[in-house]
Formats: sequence, structure tokens, C-alpha cells
Amino acid sequence: MAKGAGKPFEVLNTPGGTSVATFGRSCYVANAGQNEPWIADPPYESYEGIADGPLYRNSCTKFGSVTDGLSNTVFVGEHHPILSNKTWVGVVPGALTCPKPPFDFNPCEPLGALMVNVHSGPCHVGHVPGEPPVIHPPNSPACAVCQMYAEHPGGCNVLLGDGSVHFISETINQLTWAAMSSMAKGDFVDEDQF
Repeated sequence: MAKGAGKPFEVLNTPGGTSVATFGRSCYVANAGQNEPWIADPPYESYEGIADGPLYRNSCTKFGSVTDGLSNTVFVGEHHPILSNKTWVGVVPGALTCPKPPFDFNPCEPLGALMVNVHSGPCHVGHVPGEPPVIHPPNSPACAVCQMYAEHPGGCNVLLGDGSVHFISETINQLTWAAMSSMAKGDFVDEDQF
């Protein structure tokens, strides 16, 4: 078992502390794109047209819809349980996703989507006017439960739409990272940029 992983399962709790389920742990998350549609108020029934990445609730992404290129678009990436709990079984409504010590300077998120999804930013949903938009590159020191995070230093591994796996540096240009997270915005990336 990886250092810091603890038990090989996650007990999911509600904000009131009630246990709702126990699942096997995942070290991988799906990329919903730049936007964070699960924080919209009121909540959206579907993320279609809001999420701009390939994998999100009820997504039906076809290869042809990834017009920025399969070899330039992140589908899946690492998220180590040292930062927060994740499962690969799907969303659990009402369950908390909590950062673990020493990353618990961020609050728990009562959003089921965060059990399987992350985003890169910048996000227009929930953005506070006048504040700079936030981008979460891999291993960002913000340690948000909605970002990719690997325990090993330097960055994380991602699976691109063409099936290739690449190590992405935590010092990647943030605009390049955002471009790799969306799938059809016309923000093309050359492989030598990541």
C-alpha cells in the first residue's frame, strides 16, 4: 500500500457525520474540464453545455467531439488518497469529500461529483467578480479536493484521449494545463508544451 494511503477503503459520511457507504479507494479521477459545474446555484440537472471536459455526469463524449485533439486532451489523472477521499464507483449523493491532514486547511465539500471528478480552472461558474480566476495545475499547493494530485514529487500522470499516458509537471504553464483540460475550445496544445 502506498505511503499515506491508510486503509484501502473509504467510509463516506454526510455533513452530519452519518456513514452512508463504504467503497474501495481510487487513486484516479475523471476530468470535467476547466469549469466546475457542480457548484452552480441552483444545481444543474445536467452538466451538458457547462462542463467543457470529456468526463462528467451523464456525459456522452464521442471522439469526434474532442476537436482540440485526443492527443492534447486529459481524460483521467492521478488523485492520491493522501489529499482526499475518492472512489471509482460513482457519485454518492450527500457524501462529503474531505481533505486529509495536513491538507485540511480547506473545508470538506458536500458535493457527490467530487468523488470522481476534478477540474483545472479557470472556472466561470461561481467565479467572484474582481478576483483573479484560479487554475489548479497538478500538485497545486492549494490542495483542493477538485484538482489532480499525486504523492510523488514533480507532477502527476494523466491519460490522454488517444490512450497515451504522460507525466505532467506541476510547473506546467497554467494556461497550457487549462487548455489540455478542455476538449473543444480551440485552445490547441503542442506536445512539446507538456
